[in-house]
Amino acid sequence: VARGPHQLFLTVKIQDAHELPADSAAPFKVHISVGKDYTATTDASRPPPAKRTSQDVMKVCTRLHRMGMPVQDIAHVTGMQMAEVSMVIKQQSPASSKATAQALRQKEAAIRPTFNENVRILLPWTEDIMNESVSLELHDSHGRRVGSKVEVKLAEAVGKELHGPFGIMPGAAIQGVLSTKWFCLP
Repeated sequence: VARGPHQLFLTVKIQDAHELPADSAAPFKVHISVGKDYTATTDASRPPPAKRTSQDVMKVCTRLHRMGMPVQDIAHVTGMQMAEVSMVIKQQSPASSKATAQALRQKEAAIRPTFNENVRILLPWTEDIMNESVSLELHDSHGRRVGSKVEVKLAEAVGKELHGPFGIMPGAAIQGVLSTKWFCLP
């Protein structure tokens, strides 16, 4: 193990969060801390990547809706999300199409924010650090914590990967991976 102020390299890969309340204020940030002295924060979240719907599937959705089929059934038949089917049905004109797509993206950004970010923290391996926990907190655009803080003992993550999801509230979680590596002398 390397000698010096830092011997341990903590990597926290934050992929996304899911099933957040629809009234959440995007964009989000994940605050990561080990004890009081070692902290880092992700960049602001982004909406999940937009899915492309083919023209044929859009026509099928519209025709089924005109025939009186409920949105839930159309979603089941086409394999699409209900929100996607609703957006396709609401697309009457280019202006409403653009507004509907933007509203859906904002809702998706609040419910399923995407990070795809690696956060790294250099740590000493001291008696104090051995007993600390890695804390993950999701904060909204107003700086308010969303759900509860996730804590994982650092000693549990040494030399291995801990895969999420890390639950922050019933049904909602942060998807990610905690891992550590030792610095070694050459």
